[in-house]
Order: sequence, then structure tokens, then C-alpha cells
Amino acid sequence: MIHKEEEIYEWFKGAVSSQRIDVVCSLLRLCLPLELRFVGSCLEDLARKDYVSLREYELKSNDNSGYTTLMADSPGEELQNTLNIYVSLLYSTNTVCANSLFHILEGLQGRLQLTLSQGLSGDSKAVSDEKAAQDFLLLFTMAAHHPAFTFSQRIKLFDCLKSIRQLFCEMGLIVSYYALKCLNEISDCGQIK
Repeated sequence: MIHKEEEIYEWFKGAVSSQRIDVVCSLLRLCLPLELRFVGSCLEDLARKDYVSLREYELKSNDNSGYTTLMADSPGEELQNTLNIYVSLLYSTNTVCANSLFHILEGLQGRLQLTLSQGLSGDSKAVSDEKAAQDFLLLFTMAAHHPAFTFSQRIKLFDCLKSIRQLFCEMGLIVSYYALKCLNEISDCGQIK
């Protein structure tokens, strides 16, 4: 069992943020209520060290008046970074800001898909590097798991995430987690143990 734990730790350290968020959220759903309360206490303690440095961003991300200017922004690194911060610091009960964020993400996903599909046909320069692609995947992964969004919004965000991930794979900006898993299984079969 210890060997498997070490493999899990190594995978987790090497995984990109969107994969880590996805795995952690999935594991938390498997926990019992008392386990969740304990994990919550541990998270509170870990988050305390960054409280002061993130307080300004936390207030902005939970104030709906700032979202109107974000709606007009075009997809880019600055908007992407701002949205990643806003989603990560959004209170779990802040449905008003979650609704505004949802509309921004829907619009962003539509513009991103249009840009990416034009990039596939060679008409336009789309998201051009793996880091930008991973940041978009992180944004939509966090949003899809965030409790401030309604169930139907999260379903739509998971669909957006799946669609964007598929386009990034087609463009060669990311390698699908499932494709990597298959490649690893193939290479494991080819090795003599």
C-alpha cells in the first residue's frame, strides 16, 4: 500500500492544477460527514496564512458590481487570471456573483470556441501555448465544481469544460488525461518486469 501512496503523491505533484482540483473534489465527495468536517478544519488552518494577502481579491470577487466590467473583456491572459482568482475566492453561498460569473463564463466559452475553431482551420491565432490552455481548463474545472453555482449551471460548465478540453486536444495544446493513461498502459505492457 505504501508503494501505491507514493505513486499517488508523485502523480499529484506532477499533475496540472485542473487535474488536481478535479481529483480533490471527487475524493471529497467520497468522504463521510465527520471526515469532511475534519478536512475543512485543516483547510481553514492552511488558508489562514494567505488570508491577508488575498483579502482584497476576496472582497472584489464577492462584490457583484465588479463583474459588469469583466463581461466586456475579450478572452486573454489578464481576464483569464482575474476569473481564476474570482472563482477560487468566491464564497460558496454567493449565488448572485455566481450567476454573473456563469454568464461571463458562458460568453467566454463561446468566444473561446469560435477562436479555437478558427485556429484549427488556420484562419486565426487562437490560444497559442499549453500554459494558457491549462489556465482555461483550471478556470472551467473550478467553476464546474464550485458550490455557489446551481446544479444546472454546473452541468453546463462541465459540458463547456469537456468541449474546450476536446478542442485543446485537437489543437495539440494539451494531451488528454485519458490519452496519457492509455499511453502509460501501452508502455507498461511493452516493458519487461
